[in-house]
Amino acid sequence: MSYSLTAGTLNYEIPFPQPFILKRGFPLIIKENDDGWLIECPAFDEYGYGKTYQQALNDLGTSLFDSWKSIARLIQRKKKLGDELVRQFNYLDENIIPD
Repeated sequence: MSYSLTAGTLNYEIPFPQPFILKRGFPLIIKENDDGWLIECPAFDEYGYGKTYQQALNDLGTSLFDSWKSIARLIQRKKKLGDELVRQFNYLDENIIPD
């Protein structure tokens, strides 16, 4: 197994559903093994998996976007959230913007 840690957005762009994008890059831990790719985003405690690098990156984008939308729905329904979930939502909300 090999892995690398990225810095910034030099080698990747995490895909999001239109019209949203991440306004800045985040370090990723990228692992490749015989079964495929695992890309972790420690800043949001999310990951993506796929047979190819691009599939794993797409899965990470879906995971981040779905997490943001799910927490937003809980907030709209005035559900009580733990401090860590609120922190994660605020961080995502600060960094996901319309393109």
